[in-house]
Amino acid sequence: MTAIQMGKLHTRLRLGGVVCVPRVGFSGGLCLLWRVGLQVDLLSSSPGHIDVRVTMNTSVTFRVTGFYGHPDQTQRHHSWELLRRLGRVDLGPWLCCGDFNEVMECNEKSGSRLRRDAQMEDFKMAITDCCLFQFEFTGYPYTWSNKRKDTAHVEARLDRGFGNLALLQHWGNFTSHHLVAFSSDHHPILIASDRPQGDKARGPRGRRRFHFEEVWTTEVDCEEVVRQSWQNAVSPLSNIANCASNLSRWCAEKGGQVPKKVKELRRRLASLQSDEPSTQTFHTRSLIETELDKCLEQEEIYWHQRSRVQWLQHGDRNTSFFHKQATSRRKKNTLVGILDENDRWQSEYDKIGGVFVEFFTNLFTSDMGVADVEVFSAVQARVSSRSYHNLLLPYSRDEIEVALNSIGPSKAPGPDGMPALFYQKYWSIVGPDVSDLCLRVLNGSDGVNDFNHTLVALIPKVNSPTCVSEYRPISLCNVLYKIISKTLANRLKKVLPEVISEFQSAFIPNRMILDNVLAAFETVHCLKRRGKTGKKKLILKLDMAKAYDRVEWKFLEQMLRTMGFPIRFIQLIMGCVTTVSYSLLIQGRPFGRIIPSRGLRQGDPISPYLFLIVAEAFSALLQQAERDSRLHGVSIAPSAPSINHLFFADDSLLFCNAGTTEALELKRIFGVYESASGQKVNLGKSAVCFSPSTPRVLQDDIR
Repeated sequence: MTAIQMGKLHTRLRLGGVVCVPRVGFSGGLCLLWRVGLQVDLLSSSPGHIDVRVTMNTSVTFRVTGFYGHPDQTQRHHSWELLRRLGRVDLGPWLCCGDFNEVMECNEKSGSRLRRDAQMEDFKMAITDCCLFQFEFTGYPYTWSNKRKDTAHVEARLDRGFGNLALLQHWGNFTSHHLVAFSSDHHPILIASDRPQGDKARGPRGRRRFHFEEVWTTEVDCEEVVRQSWQNAVSPLSNIANCASNLSRWCAEKGGQVPKKVKELRRRLASLQSDEPSTQTFHTRSLIETELDKCLEQEEIYWHQRSRVQWLQHGDRNTSFFHKQATSRRKKNTLVGILDENDRWQSEYDKIGGVFVEFFTNLFTSDMGVADVEVFSAVQARVSSRSYHNLLLPYSRDEIEVALNSIGPSKAPGPDGMPALFYQKYWSIVGPDVSDLCLRVLNGSDGVNDFNHTLVALIPKVNSPTCVSEYRPISLCNVLYKIISKTLANRLKKVLPEVISEFQSAFIPNRMILDNVLAAFETVHCLKRRGKTGKKKLILKLDMAKAYDRVEWKFLEQMLRTMGFPIRFIQLIMGCVTTVSYSLLIQGRPFGRIIPSRGLRQGDPISPYLFLIVAEAFSALLQQAERDSRLHGVSIAPSAPSINHLFFADDSLLFCNAGTTEALELKRIFGVYESASGQKVNLGKSAVCFSPSTPRVLQDDIR
């Protein structure tokens, strides 16, 4: 359409205004229209962009740039330079969206040739230089199509939206909704703030969940609040609740959280600058500057805690970096909606929570019958008498303290809101009571039921997740529970080298996961070097679906018994595993209650070691099959040992002869292991390959 035609359209639709960049011939041309009630001021324009300042009726001002990347790849670097120039103009919150005519990842294009890495890298560097964050999207993954058929069909995600940090701070996260295209070769995109609108989306009103702030430890008063709170109650659990209540009240009395105090001090300092110079003004300003400097140091700690950055310990003030990291984490983890089992999009708090609760209730519900005796007959008792004795020794206060100090101080807290930092910092106050509680569980008859409720954070496994299975459940356990679990884990891992076969290299003391990586590389290299004259061999990369979540408790307990662990030690472990209950974190608030009957928690210190014991059953079945000549592994030299499997925690690499007989034997072993342990092979993430000597016909038969 021409500029005149767009003007007529704007009048007919009764919009507030229009800005047009005329087309050249029959190509190009840009147009920006806005509704009545907005004040829009044009900042600049070109054939590749329209840049405006928008003032809403609430006097909120932000900047919007509509962008068009050059369609000619050889000229596109000019577009990126234009974008960088626009990025150097700092006018506060900035929304930049449009057709960039470029993709950022290979999976954003389907059909035709792959995009060159250099092209995509140029685009990403321009976005990085402008300090922009990409919005997540919903809907069809591609926004443009050439509308051709069969092999000539090409699709790509060319249209998207970005925002700077100031925009995200003011309006929260944004989502690009890819709408349906019906006449254009481009899908329209609707960019909307994810900030909940209305009570249904926001969830139930209530006080913010308590979190102990690391910055509080810089205040002398905080220790006194903890000391007084700890003396007034009768048990560690009630002491913790008292501390949380009193610390929240103390924080509010001191003026709230640090960013709020920094903002107020800056406002007071700015107002003093306009006053007449005087001794009193100078003194007041000096006091405010001193307080502000202290608060800025505290602000860095505040944002560092939220960024979850572990690798940066010392250096200059990094508040901006930590702030960006925290914002990026929040943006990535924000849950705005989910597809239910009927593929309907749910965006209200209660319905989102209901979809997740139903899924995880089913996932964490046991469906195991009786374990096949073949599994346990292949497993041998391996716990030595010395290890057996050591596992039964009374637990000490030193073990409790070692366990506590090995927990990350700023790791996300459990339901009580207290991270390990709280206990580590104030151990002189809380240590005796906490140690007594833990020792009553480990040496006595008390259980962990009272503090084993767990929050589940839903972490996306992919960009722009839309279904429940694309989220990873990470458990946030109370630190009191973690201390007990970590103490048990510290004893258990000393025994693992004698009970876990050498085919497993993850999480075992004095073993490295790279050991099996090198062994796998040498084995595959050997098969390749032998070429078509070597034996026909099959290599299977195996992945287990929801490996931790599907572990059957009865199977785990029987494996511990079969391996020869002491009954008392088994009871302690199973007490930790089986008394758990879950609430899901939906939009930052606990939702629902799930009572599981199977599964290990990702986030529980002992879970990785327990999973190795479960996986050892699979290893034992494979070793037994090779001893019985039902499977034949690979030897890289005549005198070298045979390798028929290598484990990397929950991933595995299997080797056997390439033939239907051994392939069927593998399939049978999978079935035995799955029915006993609850594990399930993830065919979508598994893969098979063959030695060069394996005929194509045989490969197809095995597949």
